[in-house]
Amino acid sequence: MAVVGPAVEVVLVSGCEALEAWAAPAAAHLMTWEQERMARFVKRDDRARYAAAHLLVRWALARSLCEPGLVLTLDQTERDKPFVVGPAAAAEISFSLSHTRGLVGCALWRTAPVGLDLEAATRRLEVVELLDTVLSSAEREQWDRAALAEGPALERFLEIWTLKEALSKSLGVGLSVAPEEWSFDLETSPIQRLFALPDEFGDPAHWQFEQTRSPEGHVVSLAIPNPSSDSVPVEWTQLEAHELLAAMP
Repeated sequence: MAVVGPAVEVVLVSGCEALEAWAAPAAAHLMTWEQERMARFVKRDDRARYAAAHLLVRWALARSLCEPGLVLTLDQTERDKPFVVGPAAAAEISFSLSHTRGLVGCALWRTAPVGLDLEAATRRLEVVELLDTVLSSAEREQWDRAALAEGPALERFLEIWTLKEALSKSLGVGLSVAPEEWSFDLETSPIQRLFALPDEFGDPAHWQFEQTRSPEGHVVSLAIPNPSSDSVPVEWTQLEAHELLAAMP
């Protein structure tokens, strides 16, 4: 039996939209390519959330390694996924970042790549128009059979969408695999069982999924590769933006 690794660490930070608050720490800590990427965001709030997320991963890794003054070197893959180049101890820890209106998050795990995705429950979406893009045919049958469209459709849809986004981040495939190519069991609440996955990604039963809500109501989804029958523990930390700023060296 596979051995379950240490806990996945997830840190969520609320209220990160004040760009001026992040300007000085971003200039001090973010690498040139990160600052250039941040500058390409058109909206001010998006630039603020990007800066907060990339500062958060530095704080979270330093906390996990018990090295408050840790200086990281980051790079990004061809799919724009950031990763740690050094120091070596930090490079051994995988991380996943996500940010949406009102919330920024980072997940860390020492055992394997994890995936984290966040969405604001207040986001305006035309759910019916997106169903065939996001749901597999098996999921669509479950959706229609349960008459989900007649209930809290947006929240249920965001649960599915964020799970698929988190799974794609953990697998490192981004948009190269269409979300309708994998299927979850939608008839359970919370959604925790994946029953169909493209063959190249292995057994769909070898995954653990966690979902929660932020204090502001955001949908938070976490994908953890786990072939064991034992659950991987998850440690959740909630911060306000001013707390993260105060903790930055």
